[in-house]
Amino acid sequence: MLYSTLVYATDISQTQHSDRPPNLRILEQDFIESKWLFADNWFDIVHMQCLKESIPNWVTVFKQAERVLKPGGFLEVIEHTSQIYPKGGTVENLYPELYDLGGMLRNVGIRIGRSMSVVEEERLIPALQEAGFQIMRNAIIPCSLTPPAQQGRAYDAAVFAQAAFLIDLKGKLIFSLSRHWPDHMCQPSYLLRLFVEALAWRPEWVVHYAQEIIKELRVVGQGDVTDLHIFVQHIISQKVYTQNKSRSIRSPKAMACELKA
Repeated sequence: MLYSTLVYATDISQTQHSDRPPNLRILEQDFIESKWLFADNWFDIVHMQCLKESIPNWVTVFKQAERVLKPGGFLEVIEHTSQIYPKGGTVENLYPELYDLGGMLRNVGIRIGRSMSVVEEERLIPALQEAGFQIMRNAIIPCSLTPPAQQGRAYDAAVFAQAAFLIDLKGKLIFSLSRHWPDHMCQPSYLLRLFVEALAWRPEWVVHYAQEIIKELRVVGQGDVTDLHIFVQHIISQKVYTQNKSRSIRSPKAMACELKA
């Protein structure tokens, strides 16, 4: 049953894996700025996650998702806060770089015209409703970045969240400097470009800032702050059934031929 479901994944760059499942199709296209290639009423489910720094107009993107979903189909959206929040204590005094990260990203979003604080600013639900979706679930879930403050499954989740956060900082900010140091083999990262181009930072400033954030995150718990976390917004919305919209159905074979053309 699992492999009988056809799954399409999209990215702006070609991403291929030799061990990908046989039912997965990876498409290279900018689905933020251009019209989606898929036919109307094609998908049962559309999933979108962690796209806040990429989308200038959420209503436009959600309308594309509404178009390609079958009547009654579901759109799942997952985004998280840019601001890091403490449990106990005052984070701006003990961990100033972690506290400033949310403000830095908000400033970046203002300058590039793509909000980095869509959860904090409560932008997603109104945009989904304007695009014609019915909200089925809207949950704001705390996600800990400090494993020592957790127990059981919450500890496992915090280990994963902290590792993902640290890997993201290391990969995107520290080791992706080829545009400024040509002897590096990797391409300059998106997040590095945001700080350099939007905030006019020097690359070495970005690297130092990332290193300070990593250092602070690893010593949380030594002061009066016992836990640091972000909030994750999980939304499930449904395309409304309408009698006026005709259903356009194409076979998977026809769709595959169209995408190859």
